[in-house]
Amino acid sequence: MQGGAMRKKSLFLALIASLLWVTVAFSASRQGEEKEKRSRLTPLGGGPDAYGYIWLDSDDDTTTFDWVDTTGSWTEITGLQDDNYVGPFSIGFDFPYYWYTVNQFWVGSNGYISFEPGLLAQPFDSLPSPSPPNDLLGVLIADHLFGGTSPATAHYYTNSVDSLIVSWLNVPGWSTGGSHDFQVILTKSDSIITYQYGPQTGSFSNNETAIGIENVSGLVGLSYLNDELPPARLYHDSLAIQFIPPDSTTYSATDVGILHAMNDKNGGIFRLNAQSTTLWAKVKNFGNVTVGSFDMFCMVRDPFNTTVFADTISNPGMTPGQVDSVVFSPDWIPFSNGQHRATFATTLGGDLNPNNNSVTVEIRVIVYPATLIYDDGTAEDGWSWMWEPGSVEAGLGNYFQPPTYPVQIQDIRVFVFALGTSGFRARIYDDDGPGGSPGSILFEQTISTPVIGLNTIDVSSQNITITDGAFYVAWIQFADAAASVGRDLNPPFSRRGLEHTGAWADYRNKYTDDLMLHATIGIPPGVEEGTSFRIQPPEFILLQNHPNPFHNSTMISFGLPSAGNISLEVFDLTGRLVRTLVDAEKKAGNYRVEWSARDSEGAKVLTGVYFCKLTTPEKTLTRKMILLK
Repeated sequence: MQGGAMRKKSLFLALIASLLWVTVAFSASRQGEEKEKRSRLTPLGGGPDAYGYIWLDSDDDTTTFDWVDTTGSWTEITGLQDDNYVGPFSIGFDFPYYWYTVNQFWVGSNGYISFEPGLLAQPFDSLPSPSPPNDLLGVLIADHLFGGTSPATAHYYTNSVDSLIVSWLNVPGWSTGGSHDFQVILTKSDSIITYQYGPQTGSFSNNETAIGIENVSGLVGLSYLNDELPPARLYHDSLAIQFIPPDSTTYSATDVGILHAMNDKNGGIFRLNAQSTTLWAKVKNFGNVTVGSFDMFCMVRDPFNTTVFADTISNPGMTPGQVDSVVFSPDWIPFSNGQHRATFATTLGGDLNPNNNSVTVEIRVIVYPATLIYDDGTAEDGWSWMWEPGSVEAGLGNYFQPPTYPVQIQDIRVFVFALGTSGFRARIYDDDGPGGSPGSILFEQTISTPVIGLNTIDVSSQNITITDGAFYVAWIQFADAAASVGRDLNPPFSRRGLEHTGAWADYRNKYTDDLMLHATIGIPPGVEEGTSFRIQPPEFILLQNHPNPFHNSTMISFGLPSAGNISLEVFDLTGRLVRTLVDAEKKAGNYRVEWSARDSEGAKVLTGVYFCKLTTPEKTLTRKMILLK
């Protein structure tokens, strides 16, 4: 029902004196009858799943439809847009779900609540599915439309004792219109989950729908409906479905895995060459049995697949739900640039769920100036949005957090996979939006005639300096048939992409590809590199020049753990001094010097082999450099 307030759908509700009394009565009135229902398996219902949950519905007269209208006392869920989720919100009590309890939830605009953050967007898997996000209730998963001119709203109410109600009202389908009302009710007293459906008009894109539940691993759950099948279970006005747990279970889940590594998104990070990095992870017992000792390990491989770090730690054992923080040692110091892969893993015999046993985090090692990039430079596919009439704009973005501060953004780059009939807008956002999301626009430029491949936008004159936090580079579509953004389908994946269809949310394909959006950053003019890095190397370091071999110029980076008089000199094969690049007192820190292949008189030197020598009060370091024509 569009545009109007939700009508009461039960005579019982019309007689109640207060909303609090309603929710308590709602829970208590069903406790006895539902205990009787779950003590038997009716052939008219469904299940059980491996844990013992069954479902019953009102079409078989095994449960009762009783819509709960919380108008006047609910909390509106703001921020929902097309294909996003918001939260967390407090349930108000510990709700038993499978073998654990949950006390907070996230709400998805596509018709679900979850007990871990994550976006569900088309195409949708049948429930249960090990693909993240997991630990969710699919009330009416479909391509719904929130935001813009959509009349859709969502609300929740908790009595903070034993009842939670989340309702979606007047929700049209994306591109299909119509209107759909539905709600989920959690009652602690009997641990029953109830889905209820009000007026339903219209269909959904490609008939993609899912109704069901799944646990924290995504391996256990129940499917009530998938892609509108079976037809006898199609959602309709006055339908109620209950998911009922068993009184007891023999199900045993041995499941230890990686919860997070390096950050709460397992997202790609950047580190400076020679920057000391602490490698850490959080390990969780996702199962329902206490486990004995097991090993956890961390391994880092460089761009040549050579192991450059490895450490193993033994865990004495974990109880169900326990989370341990693990720090591997010693700190890792990278000495080669490019894409590195840090794999964090658990090794527990008899583990039920291999999907969470390991996490690989992409680590890009750089020297300034550097292009921040998550892809391998080759686009296997592209992405642009199907344009909905009346839309304002949509977009894609990448999150970038520099390894040190301050840095200045010098350019941004958008890799175009295929041309369309319209261009795009390139933007830089600050991270001052809610929860560190894209907020203030720091730069914007319309690219009317893009080219296939990299489109580079010089922003050096804008003096965009990042002094803390992160920033975002975004491709914004403002018309139909826009030039599409390249997608890299080869792992490892950064999980740093975002999408915008009214609000920013995690990129729906962040586990399977990277968006080809880049940024080049460097040290701001007038800032001494050694102090701006805000890090102190643990020893004297002379890095291999980059590039090497080189043609016209090359960059030489070195690090000093303490202040002192140092010199940086270039010699030829005969030992003749060609040029002194540095001869001065320097503070502790990291430095970078350019050699333009010229001698002390400014003359261009001949091609061949040269040596760069760093002389400090404590040691002398040398690197071989090759100059080509």
